[in-house]
Amino acid sequence: MTGKATLAISATVIFLFAAWVGISVITFTKTAEDDLAALPLEEGIVSYVIDGDTIILSDDDTRVRLIGIDAPELGEPLYAESRAFLEKLVGGRVVFIQRDQTDTDPYNRLLRYIYVGTTLVNEEMVRGGLARGAIIPPDTRYAARILSAESSAKREHLGIWAEQ
Repeated sequence: MTGKATLAISATVIFLFAAWVGISVITFTKTAEDDLAALPLEEGIVSYVIDGDTIILSDDDTRVRLIGIDAPELGEPLYAESRAFLEKLVGGRVVFIQRDQTDTDPYNRLLRYIYVGTTLVNEEMVRGGLARGAIIPPDTRYAARILSAESSAKREHLGIWAEQ
C-alpha cells in the first residue's frame, strides 16, 4: 500500500471514529490569505479618501472605487461617518488592491477590492453599516462575503440600518 493510500485510510478511520464518539472534527476553510494569493495584487499608499467607497492613491493620483459596495454620497445621511470610517481604515496606509473582472468604471476609476493586511476593506465598510452591498456582475468574487456582512449589519441595526 502506498503512503498516500495509508494516509487516506488513516484519515477516514479517524474521521469515522470521531463522528462515532461525538468529537467535533476540524475542517479547513479558505482564509483571507488564500484570497490574497488568488490574484496578483497591486500595492499603493492612500493619499486621500473622497467618500466611503472611493480613494486616491499617492503614486499618480489614481482614483480607486471599491467594488461591491455603495456608500452615502455628499449630502446624504451618514456621508461624513462613512468617509471617516474609510479614512480610519486606509488613510495614509499601504494598501493592496485586487481586480475582479472589470478594470474601470465609466468615470475611469479603477474598480478594486482593497486590503489592509488581510482585512478586506470593502467587506468592513458594509459590516460596519457604513455602506450597502452593491453586487454588479461580473464583479462578484466576494459577493457572498459582502452580502453576509450586510446581513450582519442589518441584524445589529448598524449605521445605515439603524432605523430599520
